[in-house]
Amino acid sequence: MDTSPSALRRNFFLHISIDNGTVVRYRVHTMYTYPIRLSHDNSGMQWRAPDSLIPAIAVGIISAIAFVWIGDAFRGAVVPAPSIVLPAIPTVPRSVGEGGAPSVPSAPSVIAITATTSFFYSFNADGILQEAGNMEESTSRYFWLDSGGKLPIKNGIGSTVIGELSALDKWRLAYLKSSAVDTDNGYHPQNLFRLIARVRGDNVRAESSFRIVKDNFSASPNRNASNGLLLMMRYQDYKTLYYAGVRVDGTAVIKKKYQGTYYTMAQKKIFSGTYAQGSAANLLPHNEWLSLRAETSTNADGSVVVRLFMKRSNESTWTKLLESRDASQYGGTPPITAAGYLGIRTDFMDVEFDSFRVGAI
Repeated sequence: MDTSPSALRRNFFLHISIDNGTVVRYRVHTMYTYPIRLSHDNSGMQWRAPDSLIPAIAVGIISAIAFVWIGDAFRGAVVPAPSIVLPAIPTVPRSVGEGGAPSVPSAPSVIAITATTSFFYSFNADGILQEAGNMEESTSRYFWLDSGGKLPIKNGIGSTVIGELSALDKWRLAYLKSSAVDTDNGYHPQNLFRLIARVRGDNVRAESSFRIVKDNFSASPNRNASNGLLLMMRYQDYKTLYYAGVRVDGTAVIKKKYQGTYYTMAQKKIFSGTYAQGSAANLLPHNEWLSLRAETSTNADGSVVVRLFMKRSNESTWTKLLESRDASQYGGTPPITAAGYLGIRTDFMDVEFDSFRVGAI
């Protein structure tokens, strides 16, 4: 399609409504679907046409007003203000990305894990879970997608977004505005995937199976060795939690995040290869199911133990990779002893999930 300014002007035309010889309405229309820039402030949504269209719109409006004034001189009609009809595009969420609020612990929608209560989800109901600003806005009884745009579920498999979003997808537009560098101008919101289960516990075990489909080697400085497949434990909010898993540099890791600061509790190399910052490299197995298990338990002295286990597709038993004890030695921060939510985090990858299970230990 010709997108030159002259072509755009040709696509504008005037619509005049006449009732018994009196001009009662006039509009400037466009038949060309031109990319629209969206502006947003706290008062709501505002539409603004691209700068390249403004001259054409102005000419149309002035012509319409001149036409009506001439007609009114003979008819004495009262004419309403002109309106511009622009192509519609999807509504964009007001805020996106990690940082929403979980439910209060006592909310009826939250499952408390006890010795007699467990949680298992097999992704057996087809559909798409959309990202929500907080847990109570989530449309799922079982999960809250805090970041990543969408969680598609089909044929017993959950996943991040796979591939690129379309240019006018609402999440593409939202992440273009909020996290353009991290998400390749919004086309890969899955680069920042955070899925929280509506379950809470303290002395618990969480398990999930992951399969890496594709890497997104984005130019973001946040694409680095710390990215990986991770289980989140004792999640108080996005600033305070434990997580454990495997990283793109081939290491297993247990970390603590306390009020936004990360502390490495344990780490070791488990997959061969050399990782260089900024390179197109991911040392984790691809197109293979990799199962991870993480445990947290609080000791009588108030310290917290975190353990990480792994099982590959050709293995029948779990292998313990790491264990670490938090006794306030990480920056003087206290152990996270309160029960918390559990969930999944992945970074800069297209990933599938086979199941998610939580039980007491």
